Amino acid sequence: MNISQYEDKINKKFLPLFKAKEEILVSIGGAASGKTISVFQKAILDAINIPEYRCLVVRKGNIGDSKVTTWPSLLMAAEILGVKDQFKIGKLSHILCKLEDDKNNFIRCEDFVDYRHLMLNWYDERKRTDVVVDVIVEDAQNLTESEFQCILLINGLRQITLVLNPVLNEDGESWIKDRLFNKKIYFPGTHNSSIFTLHSTYKDNEFLDENCKSSLDNMGSLNTGYESVYKFGDWAAIN
Repeated sequence: MNISQYEDKINKKFLPLFKAKEEILVSIGGAASGKTISVFQKAILDAINIPEYRCLVVRKGNIGDSKVTTWPSLLMAAEILGVKDQFKIGKLSHILCKLEDDKNNFIRCEDFVDYRHLMLNWYDERKRTDVVVDVIVEDAQNLTESEFQCILLINGLRQITLVLNPVLNEDGESWIKDRLFNKKIYFPGTHNSSIFTLHSTYKDNEFLDENCKSSLDNMGSLNTGYESVYKFGDWAAIN
């Protein structure tokens, strides 16, 4: 992908993400690091440049959460790139459709509780062989490994991107940390997937406003886990 004309609107820290060819992309970081916007910027530019592109953005949580968190971030990413006018909002408010050349390229945001339901929604796309499919999982620290493996079953899947804060569970563990972030290849059954990883903090966000930066600079350490995760982007459990 040629992104030279957009480089002044993308955090330099994340430029390697835009060029990554690996099947699994893992972007971890603290608060306000720019990780979510950058991942969405990549998806938007792919939707513009790749014929028959589909991107599903999922967030594990309550139904309706994505309209409050994920969808506004996607629109903000398009606005920052200056390409928002190239898209239209589809019949559902969380689908961004490409206008140019009457193509049906789109980025779709969806909440999920049951992965079987999610996979059924994408059954028609899975049957097509000419479609390039990417999946982005926001707040991926909530994802189980079995749910992750369900995504890998999508036919035509090019890349899956996990965006997350590096939160460990109450036992001090994370399957993403152990099985993905610390590895270069993932072995789900007989399929081998290469892995790209990126770590970021708010100090990597060139576009962060000074008030937010100051708040993070002065974050207290009453809860060291909270500070480790959200200020320094380090793996930690949060009490």
